[in-house]
Amino acid sequence: MLYIICILIVTIAPTCFLEIYIYQKDVYEKEPMKLLVLLFLAGFLSVILTVILSMVLGTIFPFFLAEPEMVSYYSLPEIFIYTFIGVALIEEFSKWFFVKKITWSHKEFNYLYDAIVYCVFVSLGFATIENVLYTVQIATVKNVLLRAIFAVPGHAFNGIFMGYNLGKAKYFRLMGDFAKSRKYLIYSILIPALLHGIYDFLVFAEASYGVFLWIFIAFILFLYIASYLCIKKVSKNDIRFYNCK
Repeated sequence: MLYIICILIVTIAPTCFLEIYIYQKDVYEKEPMKLLVLLFLAGFLSVILTVILSMVLGTIFPFFLAEPEMVSYYSLPEIFIYTFIGVALIEEFSKWFFVKKITWSHKEFNYLYDAIVYCVFVSLGFATIENVLYTVQIATVKNVLLRAIFAVPGHAFNGIFMGYNLGKAKYFRLMGDFAKSRKYLIYSILIPALLHGIYDFLVFAEASYGVFLWIFIAFILFLYIASYLCIKKVSKNDIRFYNCK
């Protein structure tokens, strides 16, 4: 029983730590807790949307119905297509959909950093469900620790870059520059999907091609550093949105 409790604590702890860290970096105007809870729960719904979209895609293209343990036997081009389209793009779009639906016109969305908070909370809601499901399937200390170090922060990092670009999209929309707004709106989906795709591609490819392990480690370090610098920059020099309703 104690072992199970420890596993559950380690499973949930990374989410709590990252949420507290991101929330505390919001130095100008804290977001209401009710909205943050709603966004975290929306992360749960994004899992359901991901499953639905994956089923639709798999029905049209059976290639995407492969079990994860079988993907390691794919060729590198096949792994690339599977991870970038069948996993990364669908998951990041699902998160993005709920963030934009809930917050785009919300009165509290009046700073650039707000978008980062929103996207990270939805991403961590998604990561929490995913983490629990993986833990139930493979409840080992090693598996839980690896996900705490890599997978959960990975979702948060994707949320950071999604939020940065979503915030820029709203800023330019309010400034009347619709071309730039559309550009950053597209970036808010494609950039996290690209980062997510690279992550998953390296994980699956490493199982068959050992050299990818070192590339994966370097990529994770890059994500940690780039995310930290982005948070530090935006938190310190946040942009206030005017013309907000």
